[in-house]
This record gives sequence, structure tokens and C-alpha cells, in this order.
Amino acid sequence: MSAGGPPPAEAAELEQLRALRDALDGLPVAVAVWELGGPHPGDLRLRYANARAALEWGDELAAGIGRRLRELLPEALDDPRPNHLPTLWHRVARSGTPESVDPLPYGDLDRPVGYLRAQAVPAGPGRVAVLLENISRQVQAEKQLQLLNRELEQRVRERTARLDELNQELSAFSYTVSHDLRAPLRAIQGFSEAMAEDCAGQLPDAALDYLRRIQAASQSLRHRIDGVLALARLARTELLHQTVHLSDRVERILRRLLAAEPGREVKADIQPGLSARADPRLADLLIENLLSNALKFSAGKPTTQLRFGLDRSRGQTAFFLSDDGVGFDQGRAARIFEPFARLHPADAYPGSGVGLATAARVVQLHGGRIWAQSSPGQGATFWFTL
Repeated sequence: MSAGGPPPAEAAELEQLRALRDALDGLPVAVAVWELGGPHPGDLRLRYANARAALEWGDELAAGIGRRLRELLPEALDDPRPNHLPTLWHRVARSGTPESVDPLPYGDLDRPVGYLRAQAVPAGPGRVAVLLENISRQVQAEKQLQLLNRELEQRVRERTARLDELNQELSAFSYTVSHDLRAPLRAIQGFSEAMAEDCAGQLPDAALDYLRRIQAASQSLRHRIDGVLALARLARTELLHQTVHLSDRVERILRRLLAAEPGREVKADIQPGLSARADPRLADLLIENLLSNALKFSAGKPTTQLRFGLDRSRGQTAFFLSDDGVGFDQGRAARIFEPFARLHPADAYPGSGVGLATAARVVQLHGGRIWAQSSPGQGATFWFTL
């Protein structure tokens, strides 16, 4: 032991205490330790305060070790709130149970100038360590974010309401125009048929060919108008959700569709017992359009292979319908659910052009998703969720 110096163990302990004090002084958090001195919160005695605490509460705090709280911070006792900080500190010093307040406004109670995060933890028998952190910027940022979120939500509500209004107007317009087009279209089709029958012996072959083209075009346009009307009606549909047995409906609708194609060979693998919450009428519309699409594009097969089931292998549960038809280029799959978008020649695969668009609309009305995967000559699979 060297003369005039503390023992090595004591010197090491003092060095650790200095390092701890330096660390506490470097914190951006006010730290103070108070000790019970009586039954009132103002009787708490200061035992330690770091540099940040002295900066927040005044230099006299650093020189006030051993003095009572009512002498050092009398304004803290003037807080009219029943659970103000001195009361919290006094309670923790007595109970030994940590408590915190976050955020804690300070300044004018009606218009606070800032916010604190206040924590009080036991620091030994009858003592409490107090940590106060200024979180004014964080709270203001959160309030600003909340305000921006409310404004954004309001804008979204307004835009959604306007979009709904425009969709209703567009639906009404489509319905009206399509309905009004039916009468002149019937006239064109009827008069062309009458001319072909009544004047067949008087018209050259070229004129008769023109009449047949007029009739075919009229028929195609009528199918398109029917498709537009069907889509317009969907926009006005009120959904009735109930348990729908999809497997049974696939079997029933497939039998009905095949009755219109006598001699058609189809092998269908339908997973039994599948059901979902859906509108029964719209579920039938969805299934019919998907089945009609599968049968149309697999008509060239001696025996059509169809599968319907539930797929759980892609990270979500989805129903699927697959066929072994002509398929399509996957790079063009995004267009397949658009009205009148054709990936194959209309003369080879006739139809209204809205079948898959109608199926997609039904799925969307149920809050679900529909997608397809295919390649030329390899059939196609359609997945959907409800």
C-alpha cells in the first residue's frame, strides 16, 4: 500500500464510481435519486442528480444534495393534478413498485409547451430513481402524423365516395345505352333476315353474302350488348352472403352446360365438399362463366379434362378450375379479365367477350382475387378467392 493513497480495492471502486457518474452525466435524460424524509412528497430528500437534471431544474439542484424537494423544486408541488410527479416519486419510494407516465405534458396545462417521459424505479429501501426524458419532438411528430393520417383518410373517403358516384353514373349510362341499342339492332337484324328470305331469288350472290355478314355482325353486337348489360347489373347487385356448396354447384352447372353439347366427352375431377361464404346467385354466375370458358377453349380435344378443387400450396387458400385446352400466352394474362379482350380469334372461339370479366367482377364484389396461369397448348388454370 502506497503512503497517502487509498487501498487498491478502494481506488478501483472509486474509479468505477467516477466512470458511472461520468456515464450518467453524459445521458440526455435527467436522472435524480430521492430518499424518503417524511409522510409528504415535499419531504423527499435529494441524494443524487446528474448534469442533465441540473440543466433542466437549475444549478442549485446540483448543490442541493441532502435538501428537501419543497426547498429545491417548490413549483413541482404546485401542480394541481392529483397524480403529479412528486406524488408518483413518493409512492414508488414507499412501495418499491416502478411506475411511469408517458407522455407527460408540462407548462400550461391547457396549452403545454412540451412533453416528458417520466419513469420512477426503486433505488434501494426508501429511495426512488427518477428519469425524465424530453420527448416533445417525438410527441409533436406523432401528432402531426395523426393529423396527416386523418386528412389522408378524409381524402380517401371523399375520393371513394366520388368514385362510387362515378361508377354508379357509368353503370347507369352503360345500362341505358345498351338497352336503347337493342331496338335498332333488332330492326337491322330483322330486316336483313326478311330481305334474305323475300328477295333471295332477286339478289346476286354477293348481296346475299353481304346480308349474311350483316346478320352475323348484328348477332355478335347483340351478344356484346347483353354482356355490357350483365356487367351493369352486377354493379347494382346487393350481395346476400351465405354458405354456398361450390362442389355441388360445379357438378350441376357442368351437367346443364353439357346438355347443350350432346356427344361431348368430358372427364371432370371435382373435389367434393367444398363450400364458401358467398352470394348464391353470383356464385353460380362465376362458376358458369369459368366452366363455359374452359369448355369453349378445350372443344378441340377428343376428351376434355377438367379439375375443380382447393389449392393450399401457394401461401393462401384458393379455389381453382383447370382445363386442358389451347391455353394462352402468360405474358398477356393481365388482359384476360378485361371486357371484350380476346387472346384468340373471335371466329374460332365465338362469345360475348365478357365472360371472364364478369367472373372477375363477381370475385371483386366478394372482396376476393382471381388470377390465371397458362401457356399455349398446355391448358389453363384459374384461381379465385372469395
